[in-house]
Amino acid sequence: MDDNSVSLDWKCVRASLEAFSEAAFNSTRRSCTFRMVSQAQAVPVANSMADWFGSGKPGAPSGHSNGAIRASIYNQSLYAQQINGFLHVSRLACYEHAKGAISSIDEGSAIVSLSLLRGLIERASLAETVRSKLSSPWREKAKEKGFHEVFYETNIAELIGKSLYGTRMDWQKLASSDFTTAKARELSYEPKEKFMDVSANQILNHVDKLGKRVPGSRVAYDVLCEFLHPNVGDLFATTTHAASRMDAWGTRHLTREISLGRHEFSGAKDLVDCLSKALEIVRSITDELLEIFSDLDASSKEVIALNKKSMHRVRKRQAHLFNRNDLCPCLSGLTVKNCN
Repeated sequence: MDDNSVSLDWKCVRASLEAFSEAAFNSTRRSCTFRMVSQAQAVPVANSMADWFGSGKPGAPSGHSNGAIRASIYNQSLYAQQINGFLHVSRLACYEHAKGAISSIDEGSAIVSLSLLRGLIERASLAETVRSKLSSPWREKAKEKGFHEVFYETNIAELIGKSLYGTRMDWQKLASSDFTTAKARELSYEPKEKFMDVSANQILNHVDKLGKRVPGSRVAYDVLCEFLHPNVGDLFATTTHAASRMDAWGTRHLTREISLGRHEFSGAKDLVDCLSKALEIVRSITDELLEIFSDLDASSKEVIALNKKSMHRVRKRQAHLFNRNDLCPCLSGLTVKNCN
C-alpha cells in the first residue's frame, strides 16, 4: 500500500490490441475450409501399410477395401490441412481475445481484461512455437527424404496435431457419461497405440519459448494468472480504491473500497507498477503477432504447394483408385480433372 494515488494506464496495450485487430480484420473474415477424411478409416490402413513395408515385404497388404485405401491416401494431406487450419484458428482466437480485451478495458472490468490478456499470451506463444518450427531447415531434408516423411520425423506433425486437438478429456466418453456421477479420472484422455497422441500441450513450455522473442513473457504471464483464479487477484481487481493512513498513535490503517465500477487500482502503487510492467510485455507480444501470422501464412502456402505436388504424383501412381470427378487427394477442394 502507498499513500500516493496512482492509476493503471491501459492506453498503450489498448492501442496495440486495436492495431492488431484492425490489421487482422480482413484475414478473420475469410473462411477456411478445413477438409479432412475419417481418421478411424484412414489410420488403420496407413499403419498396416507402414508395418508391411517396414518388414520389407513386396506389393501391398491385402484385406483393405478400396475405400479405406483411398482414405489413407487422402490422409497424407493431413499435415498441409492442419497447418492451414491452425493458422486460421490461432489468428481468429487471438483476434477474439484482443477484441474482448478492448471491450472489457473500455468497460473498466479488470478481471475480464487481465484474464483475456493471459489467454492472448497463450495463443501467441503456441503460434510462435509453430512459426519457429516451420522456419527450421526442414525443406532441405524434405528434398532428400520426401515431404511427408520429414514432417513426421521432425515432430512438426505432432506439434500441429496437439495444437489443434490437444485435450485432457476423452470426448467420446464425455458424450455418453452422466456428469453427476462420473469420476473425472475415468473421463481423462489416454493415448491410443498407433494413433496420434493428442495429450494437451504444456503451455508453459511454449510461453517460455516466447520469451526468446519477447523477454519477460513468462513473468508477465504468471502475473496475469493471478487474476484468472479465485485468489488475491480477485481482491486486487475488485478494489476500486485503496489507501493507508497513520493515526495519532502511530497505528497504520489500510482501507479498501470494494465495489462495481472502473477498477484502476488507485492507491496501490506497487501493484500498479507490477501490472504496468506486465501490460508493457503484453503490448510487445501483441506488436509481434502480425509478423508471426505473416510468417505462418507464408509457411502454410509453401506446405500446401509441396503437398499438392507430392499428392499429384501419388494420384498418378494410384490412378485406378480415382475417377475424374473425385476430390483430388491433395484436398484442394477441386476434382481430379480440375486440379492441376
